[in-house]
Parts: sequence; structure tokens; C-alpha cells
Amino acid sequence: MPALYDDIVIGGGSSGAVLAARLSEDPSRSVLLLEAGPAYTSIATTPASLLTVWCGANNPLHDHDWGYQASATPNRTIPYPRGKVTGGSSAVNGIVALRGSPDDFNTWAALDNPIWAWEHVLPWFRSLEDDPEFAEDVTNHGRGGAVPIARYSDEQLHPVSHAFIAACQAVGYPYTRDSNHPDATGVGPLPMNLRDGRRISTAISHLYPAQHRLNLTIAPHTTVCRLLLEGTQVVGVEVERGGQVQQVHGARVTLAAGALGSPAILLRSGIGPADDLRGLGIAPVVDLPGVGATLYDHFRCWISFETPAEYDPQRDTHEVMLRYTAEGSQETNDMQLHIFTPRDYLENESIPARGGRQAYLSMAPGVQRPCGHGSLKLASADPHAPPIIDLNYAGHPEDARRLRDGLRLAWRLAHTPPLDQFAGRPVAHAGIVPNEALLADDTALNHYVLATVNTIYHPVATCRMGPVGDEGAVVDQYLRVHGIDNLHIVDASVMPSIVRANTNLTCIMLAERAAAGLERGIW
Repeated sequence: MPALYDDIVIGGGSSGAVLAARLSEDPSRSVLLLEAGPAYTSIATTPASLLTVWCGANNPLHDHDWGYQASATPNRTIPYPRGKVTGGSSAVNGIVALRGSPDDFNTWAALDNPIWAWEHVLPWFRSLEDDPEFAEDVTNHGRGGAVPIARYSDEQLHPVSHAFIAACQAVGYPYTRDSNHPDATGVGPLPMNLRDGRRISTAISHLYPAQHRLNLTIAPHTTVCRLLLEGTQVVGVEVERGGQVQQVHGARVTLAAGALGSPAILLRSGIGPADDLRGLGIAPVVDLPGVGATLYDHFRCWISFETPAEYDPQRDTHEVMLRYTAEGSQETNDMQLHIFTPRDYLENESIPARGGRQAYLSMAPGVQRPCGHGSLKLASADPHAPPIIDLNYAGHPEDARRLRDGLRLAWRLAHTPPLDQFAGRPVAHAGIVPNEALLADDTALNHYVLATVNTIYHPVATCRMGPVGDEGAVVDQYLRVHGIDNLHIVDASVMPSIVRANTNLTCIMLAERAAAGLERGIW
């Protein structure tokens, strides 16, 4: 059957929206974008929750979430939200626009993926951003790109954020206003993809301007069942839409369904660990043991305090952060510590209210370079069945140690002027109230860690890149699936290791660069 489309892009999220928009810039190329969630066509029709910061009174995931559950530890299952809408998780996340460090990408290059070295990705980070505050630093920053980069000014910061910065400086951490500088470390305002207080997801930055093109078809509410193959060549996609199963053909197919969706589609198509596929009644096409074998994520624990500080339910809950290196670590900036400005007990079901609208503030140390990893498997061949997600948080002793030390640092900061004036009685998480005795006892604190550790929503590496001969690799450095023709993957799943930063900006960079390579036919 002849190809109906030149390109089929599966998933309209942080990477897929960018890829489809860029590929359709060539008017001679027909592009189909398949999205499981809704597709909004203008700012006016987009729900307000998708346009504003994620604050106490606003959770955009209520109507735009896949509803996954995951095993955080062997004894705890947690919700594992992912955006189900054009823009994907860029439409529902914390709006942090933070780059990975140069060492992250040089690590990718050292794993036989040399085109992803820092010197090669920095120009793409510059080209995608519009950062007026640091426009004069043309070596490290860009103007006029699709993604605006903004930071709260000193005047805009909540008093709690100011106090957190001062406390971090008092214990020896440097101040930095530009956390996206390659050498940045310390405490300062978060870079965010905001313009005039409005979230700029990839749906808004890339897809909205492209959606009028006659050569771009956006198909929302479309579930991808599996890839269509002739031998080891992908010729199209089987989808379900409106209760009907249909087939669509394309000359080239690109998976951009994210670190959970892309491996699941590969597995349902017979691409993955052969024995696991046979156990599910799926005939193996290509034995790729690496599909779903590694899942890296950032994870954190919480420590909270009652606070007399002003509570505004419409205000963004996080404005500043501390990037630091854990004691004894060989990797710079392997930890983040965020402070969350006052929230209401009544908005957090995990914290029992003590009556009235009592406010609390939280700090959360998070591991950015985990030693342990989890995995993703299929529960069944049914495309509507959620995958089995094992996160293995704090399962590695070094990960647990860094979380314990991070909680101790948060406690120390909470009792350091001027932040101490805002941190009152500690608040229970998982029924455990932190205190100095708990923090001094490794065994007791480890119990607290395992009872409270949670996601920072950054799954990667489930289809990681690597050369032929690397048994765990799924794609090569040009993001072509090993052993399969006409199939690429462009999303967080291809990262061979996790960046020590929120992953959204790196996903956008991946798509911008891949689109250029695909458009020129060199990938």
C-alpha cells in the first residue's frame, strides 16, 4: 500500500509537538500528528489550568492525565501523572525551563553517542530560547527562539523565597541568578517557560503557529495500538479513534509518546525482549532487550512546617531552588532542594489538617543523578491497559544516603535565620513527624525516606540510545531504532542517562535537533 503521509509522529507532547511543527515547515511534506488527548486550537479555547502556573488552587492534571500508578518502593504505590493533551507534560508540569549540565551531555557522548556532546547541543539550546535577561551573553544564551525564559524578579518573590535564599547563603551556598549558565551552582530563581505570567507549552510555542498548514494534520483523541510492519520495516500505524480501529500508512514513523508511551508501543508491536513478548502472546519481530529495561527518574522527599507566612491560593508554589553537590559525590549539582511557598492543609490529602485554613511550607531535597533505576513492562497486549512501572526509588544505598542528608540540610535551613521565622512546628508526612532525634538516626530517617519518597515527574531512558553491540541500546545516536527501518524515537525515552535538571527543556532540544536531521534526510 502506498504511503499516505510522508511523516507520522506519534504523540503531541514536549517533543512530538515540536517535531511535527518543524517537519511541516516544508510545504511539500505531509505530516500526521497522532495525540491520545485533546488538542486545543487557541489560547481562548485552552483551559485556564493549562495556561497558568501550577499553584495550590490549580492542578491542570485533573482533566489531562493518563492516570498511571507506579511502584515507588516495593511497599508503596503512587500516582504517576503524565500529560494527556497536545503539549504533553509541558502543558501540566511545573514550568521549569532548566538545562542539563555540560557533563550530562558529555556523558552521553562518552557512551558512543558523540553527536550529543555539550559543544554540539549548546547551539540548539540557544536557538530554542528567548532569554532577554541574559541576551548579552551570546555564548550561552539566545534571543528570538520559540521558548520564552523568565525568572521572578526580586520584587516578585515571596518573603519565604527571599528568606530561603538568605538562609542558603548563610550556610555557604553561592547566589546565582542564571541557573542555565554552564557553570551555575547554588541558590537563585528558577528559569521558567513563562511569558506575561502564562505557561508556554510546546502546544503554544510550536503547534499553535503551525496548525493552519494544509500539510499538517493533527488527530486528537487517537490511541495508537501498534506499529504496522512488513518484515522489519514500519509502514504505518494501527490506531483506535471514536471506537473504531483504523490503519494509517506513512513513509516514516517517529515515536514521541514519551518515556512510558514509546516503549509500550514498541512492545505491543513485537519490538523488545523476546521472552517477555512471547509471555504476553505477542510474536517477537526484533529482540531488543533494552526496551523498558531501564527507567531513570528524579525523586524527592518532603519536610514541611506550619508557617505564619501569607498564603495566596493563586500564587505559584515554587520560585527559587538550590542546586548543590552532595557531600562525598563525584558529580557536581547531583542534588536540588526546592522550597514551596505557603499552601493550605485542606489542599493536600496526605497531610491531616489541624482545623481551619492553616498554612504550611515545604522543602524537598531531590536526587538528580540516581544510582538505581527502575523498569517498565507491559501488563498485557491491550493498548488500554496501563504499563507496569517499577521506579525503585531510594533502592540504591547511595540514593537513600543523599536523601537523608538532603532532609538534614532542609532541617538546618529551616532553623537558619531569616527562614526560621517562617518555619514553625514540623508537619507529619506518612504519619511521621520529623524531629531532631529522627534526623540524627540513619535507620529511623531511612524509614521516613521510604515512607515519603515521591516522583519529580521526569522518567527517561526506557529506549536509550547507544551503538550496535550495546545490548541495552534501543536507538542509535541518530535516534533510529536498531533492527527496524523507517522508525525513529524522539522523546525522553532515548536519553542514555538522566540529566541533572528538569527534563522538559532537554526534550525540546532533542526534537529541535532531530527535526533538522530528519528534514535534511541525514538521519
